[in-house]
Amino acid sequence: MATRVRLLTVVACLASASPAFSAWTPVTQVNGTLLRGEPSCVGLSGGEAVCGALSSKGTVVVSRFNGTSWTGWKTLAGAVSSAPSCVNYTAGKALCAARALNGQMQYSVYDTATGLWTKSLKVGGALYSGPSCATLPGGKALCAARSSSGGLTYSVFDGAAWSPFSAVAGSIISRPACTTDDNGGVVCVVLNPGNGLSAIRYASGAWGAFTSIGGVAGSNDVRCASYDVSVPSPYRVICSVTGTNSVVYVSGFTGSAWSGWGGLGLTTNYAASCGVTVSGQLACGAVAILDNALYTTTWNGSAWSAWAKQGGTGVGTPSCTGLGTGKVVCAFPGVDNKMHYTVGP
Repeated sequence: MATRVRLLTVVACLASASPAFSAWTPVTQVNGTLLRGEPSCVGLSGGEAVCGALSSKGTVVVSRFNGTSWTGWKTLAGAVSSAPSCVNYTAGKALCAARALNGQMQYSVYDTATGLWTKSLKVGGALYSGPSCATLPGGKALCAARSSSGGLTYSVFDGAAWSPFSAVAGSIISRPACTTDDNGGVVCVVLNPGNGLSAIRYASGAWGAFTSIGGVAGSNDVRCASYDVSVPSPYRVICSVTGTNSVVYVSGFTGSAWSGWGGLGLTTNYAASCGVTVSGQLACGAVAILDNALYTTTWNGSAWSAWAKQGGTGVGTPSCTGLGTGKVVCAFPGVDNKMHYTVGP
């Protein structure tokens, strides 16, 4: 079936080429720990990041990147049934949350000052998918998931406690992809029952309505990235998905409307993931069908660069996150079931 994607004039620049940035570091294996699925990474400050992943033993494992090397994987207590979603919700604090075996959400908080994780705790709920977490203003975080009834369910963390999980009217068939819109709210993109994409925004304690944003997905993996828009840029959020022709497509959210979908050329069975380089600019990675290598592209606020091969042999969607230094780390699972990464551009 051909991909049905609306190409609007405002997205024409998404498929344009722009000069490539400087080189990335060689793709390197982190260590020997076996993983099951894709990591979730979040930048901290001073060039550091933490990544969480589902281990081969069904637990969440975490590792910290100091800009040059990684700590050994630390196991967080408690069995889970999904990969984690990690987010830095306030200065010096990050959390990773996953679906527990009983359908509740299990999470742990990381403190950069001490380098320690809290014990794993559960939040009541009936999650059918893994959660997707995003930053809210005021040192808060929102985690949303597909519910056991096929809708959206969510909870808000205020830094000390979570609100009860609440349902949002609608029908979805995928884990949501949520991110801050850098404008006081959180945007979540989901697959609707027709395999099209719909978006919904949370702000000031309430959700808007689900809105179709076009496109037809070829997989159930959607990724969204926001960036600090302190310079002029047409978008606050950019989301990616693979079309039914296996090409990466992207759509931008201006803060009030979506731009439609534009193809970026690379073919993949997964999605692309992006992280902030500098304000209004992103670097993104994806694993190609052609050779299963990691490829990267950059968004300079108005155009995309050509895809550049970085190497490795991957089997999933990378997790790319800004390091606060103008660099992005992209981590991805290799065919050896271990995490591999590169830093650039």
